[in-house]
Amino acid sequence: MLGTAALFGRLRWSRIDVVDLHVLMVGVYFGSYTLVDALVKDLSTVNSGSAVLSLLLVMVTVGATWLISRILPIELRRTLQMRYLLAQWLHVDGRIILLLLGAVLVFQLYSYQHFGVLATHDVANNRNFLYSPVPDLPYWFTSAMALLTPLYFCLFIAGTLKVLASRAEKRVFWIIVLVTVVMLVTLWGRREVFYLMYIFFVLWSITKSRNLISPMNGFLLLIALPLLVAFSNIYLTYRSISLGLAVTPDKLGVSGIYSAATNLDTTLWNLQERMGVWQLNYMIIDKQIHYYGLDIPYGNILWHGLKNTIPNILWPGKIVSDLDALMAYQYMLPVTDYPTNNFAMMQADFGFLSVILLPLQLLFVFFSAALLIQASRRHLTLLWLWSGYIIYYLLRIEVDYSEWFILYRNILTVTIVYLAAYWLFRPLSRVRLHKRRRLVVHGQAVNTRR
Repeated sequence: MLGTAALFGRLRWSRIDVVDLHVLMVGVYFGSYTLVDALVKDLSTVNSGSAVLSLLLVMVTVGATWLISRILPIELRRTLQMRYLLAQWLHVDGRIILLLLGAVLVFQLYSYQHFGVLATHDVANNRNFLYSPVPDLPYWFTSAMALLTPLYFCLFIAGTLKVLASRAEKRVFWIIVLVTVVMLVTLWGRREVFYLMYIFFVLWSITKSRNLISPMNGFLLLIALPLLVAFSNIYLTYRSISLGLAVTPDKLGVSGIYSAATNLDTTLWNLQERMGVWQLNYMIIDKQIHYYGLDIPYGNILWHGLKNTIPNILWPGKIVSDLDALMAYQYMLPVTDYPTNNFAMMQADFGFLSVILLPLQLLFVFFSAALLIQASRRHLTLLWLWSGYIIYYLLRIEVDYSEWFILYRNILTVTIVYLAAYWLFRPLSRVRLHKRRRLVVHGQAVNTRR
């Protein structure tokens, strides 16, 4: 899968679009997890036929997704090209970026002081039950937390482009802003940092007009691999303190940054204990092939996911269903925290029809994304936020089944907030514009008299 992703990226990089970003991420994500698990885990009990079939279905599904996206009109496909989006993002007002970053910082400090919450994993539901109640936190707070990670992603995009486009003192200032965003994102996990690295190299390569996927860059990646491992060691070691996990620096015998960077135990422990994203696909396929008494729910899990996303204000007393647990009971699997992804959950919910249904679902996402981008061309801030949120969700492979419903709920929330702010401050902007025109007219009159 890694080789296929590299070949695809090499051929498509000069005209890369949002669909290509998703296809590349699927190949890198599944390929990397499969490779790492083959190196660090004992897979002798894995049925090779079911494992190969599960990965083959992922490749077929993502290939069908790319092919079916080609039926979109050319005008819509152009709006999804990264070069077009980058040209729009470059003109986002820097003051708005700083205003949003300040608001996010205030919210993070408030959430930590009042609720002890740094990231969404701090308010995750208990997965030991089939139905778990809504967390005992204010509804407005949990709803706002769902908006933060994609907003960080948008801020990173805008900050990166400001750094690449600015010079001298302005570049230093935007580098500080960018580092601040990255430091905040590290609280949410390594995957979020990986998404930032991925989009950074995409933006950098487009800005510099270079094909990121080349033999030389592959060689440089191999050289940089020890640095990535060292970062993982440091990150896992010191993050365990803030999360209160069993693995701590004292237990690992770590005395400083250098010893933490060279201690492979943290990363190896994490890789061995954590289930690879491909394994859930494998378990579902294996059950469907070898257990003929299983009933495919045909949309029941999706229906529960849709109900989960209905705002509490519209459904007071709503009970949140644990989709992982529903899937586990359906397929007689232990109830635990699974690396859920749309490929696995669609396969569990619809069987082999997922090869058709998932590409159609993604086609709707691409189509709606293009329409939203076209509709917001005169409102660059809204275009930036809409496109950033959609790309963020397309890059997230290991997500809940109901994530697409959450995406459109968040887009609706962002739209309402933006329009409210736009109509609130529009009179002020008109007053400023009127004053500028009066000053210009007055200056012209003075020059004429002279």
